Amino acid sequence: MEEKSKTQRKREVEALQAKAVAISLLPEGLFKQIPLPEDLKQAMLEYRKMKSHGAKFRQAQYLGKLMRKNDSKPIVDAFDKLSNRKKGV
Repeated sequence: MEEKSKTQRKREVEALQAKAVAISLLPEGLFKQIPLPEDLKQAMLEYRKMKSHGAKFRQAQYLGKLMRKNDSKPIVDAFDKLSNRKKGV
């Protein structure tokens, strides 16, 4: 199997980070439907409260780290299912 390039790995990390931020910004009712480990859930709730751009940037990086640490596939799948349902697909 061919090893991924550094650029490809970076894209994947940034995509996971973007998903984590998008999940954090979901309305409360939809947010509760996503199966999240407790540490990731708490970090996302903290992200919601932040006002400072720099703090949000650092927290977003932390969210990406937690997404990589945990099994992110069920989280991403649940988010994608909610997103598609919201769009009426």
